[in-house]
Amino acid sequence: MSPEQIARHFIEIAGKVSPASYRTLKDFNSIPDPAAGDSLLWCGRIFVSAADPHNAANAVQHRLHLANVDPGPAYDLFRHEYFALGLELTVTEGVNFMLIAARAVNSRQALNLDAVAHALLNVPAASHLPQPNADNVLVSTNPYQDPFSALNWAARVDALLYGGAAYILCYKRRPELMGFKNDAQWFHDDFRRSQR
Repeated sequence: MSPEQIARHFIEIAGKVSPASYRTLKDFNSIPDPAAGDSLLWCGRIFVSAADPHNAANAVQHRLHLANVDPGPAYDLFRHEYFALGLELTVTEGVNFMLIAARAVNSRQALNLDAVAHALLNVPAASHLPQPNADNVLVSTNPYQDPFSALNWAARVDALLYGGAAYILCYKRRPELMGFKNDAQWFHDDFRRSQR
């Protein structure tokens, strides 16, 4: 797969699961590891504190989709819905990726991808996202970096504009692995069975 195909794959995963297929979590802390700890770890790495969905200052609705339990495609996903830094945010998180959908709260003005990324994420100051010239055009901080072999999440961030929202894709790169984990096996089978 090319780097763009990999990016489109993860974007499609997030889009294939209907929002109605997610179950609302009353308490995120009731979710067992590894998924809960993984989410806390990666959100803490990727987001600035004020935009982190696990920051207690943010009123977040956490939702969950279990592969082969909930309706829709077989993916284990979290969905975090909240407002932060003047943006309405929907974060779809899988074992391998985090897709952040950001919409301006008080404006119909087009969002600047680079400005949104630097406001929300712990991206290096030298990383920049070019502004696409049309909707659904994928841009990258490092188009020559293959996501499969990136050393860390900040080595490549992809983004696009679509329907007035900025979509920013971050890869959960684990240097000890070449490639990615199975998208349908983030939650333990015991937890999955308990939720049927």
